[in-house]
Amino acid sequence: YGNLIDGASPVQASKKKAAAEPLDSESSPLLSQGESERMLEAVPSKSTTTPEKPQLMEGNRSYHYLPILNKKPSVHVVSRWEDETFRLYYSNVLENIADTFEETLEVVKEMNRLSDPQVNDQAQTMFREFVNSSRNFIAFAEKKVKGNNLTMLDKKRLTLCKQELESMNNDVNSLIQSTRKIPSLKDMIKEAQKVIQKLRFLVDEPQHTIPDMFIWMLSSNKRVAYARIPAKDILYSENENERGKDCGKIKTLFLKVPGKRVTGWTVHAKLDVYLWLGRCRDVHTMLENLPAGFETEGLVKTSEHQSAPCPERLVYKEQGTFQLRAHMYQARGLIAADSTGLSDPFAKVTFVSQSQTTAIINQTLTPTWNQMLLFNNIQLHGELKDLAENP
Repeated sequence: YGNLIDGASPVQASKKKAAAEPLDSESSPLLSQGESERMLEAVPSKSTTTPEKPQLMEGNRSYHYLPILNKKPSVHVVSRWEDETFRLYYSNVLENIADTFEETLEVVKEMNRLSDPQVNDQAQTMFREFVNSSRNFIAFAEKKVKGNNLTMLDKKRLTLCKQELESMNNDVNSLIQSTRKIPSLKDMIKEAQKVIQKLRFLVDEPQHTIPDMFIWMLSSNKRVAYARIPAKDILYSENENERGKDCGKIKTLFLKVPGKRVTGWTVHAKLDVYLWLGRCRDVHTMLENLPAGFETEGLVKTSEHQSAPCPERLVYKEQGTFQLRAHMYQARGLIAADSTGLSDPFAKVTFVSQSQTTAIINQTLTPTWNQMLLFNNIQLHGELKDLAENP
């Protein structure tokens, strides 16, 4: 909790009084007292999947794939940390404001490109929504900065965010409420880009309260590739605005080689993973957003009468056979690879366990293939409704 000079709450002299008071969700540990010891003893961490023998990709012998079909391996790690996740929640709220604002700005730019007559109204609506969202955070920060469980750095950071948001609100209001001069769309887009840049600066949290998550690929007991995921991006919260943007979602990761900077376009490994990080008391929500149609196997027992939702495998009973059609039209601005300043380009499409290549077009940097690659008998597991909505 830091030094008392930093603004941390002083230690209560009376243990009985402290025990009688309910724990604040922002000052309590990730696991409540007693629960942590029981969980750590009863739920052993399973941090690695069962080894699988890789198989050669059909049509592309440069890559292998793991035959993970209807049985999806699951891993879980239980650890104990002081619960200072409120700092990451603040960052997620600010990032949510920035993402929403940036998405709306892209809509405005697209409307401007299409010469939509409603583009000015959309731009002003974008700014009004930003002002409302920032006001909510300002009111929250004014209330929270008076708390006793924050360090001096926490209070300074909240004050900085409050002051910056107030300054941005004033700039936005002076632009869209100007009576002397009607703002042009160019001025509004320029101001919006400034706001996004300032918001991205405020998102970064200087106090890293929970370690980031690393996913490693192991081969012959050696670590060959990895991906690093910020903890705040997969952190769970009951409040959707505080929840990490990748929490409870299937995310595609491209792994990197450790300790090396590899040049070129080589993809060392690709994973589709479902990530969730949260308190043990919220673990019942862990599998809520997974595609339906699965059954759990190998549940870890926490007591004789109860099992925690920490399965070793997710088994999908249903499957469907699909056909993929990849329409390859053209490419522009390719990098020269020959001494002539040109290239012999081709494109390669890889999906699940199959890979196909287009025709090679000699001596050009602007190839036009106008070709369709057909993938037959693709097996996908899960309910057809979910596959249609989220392929």
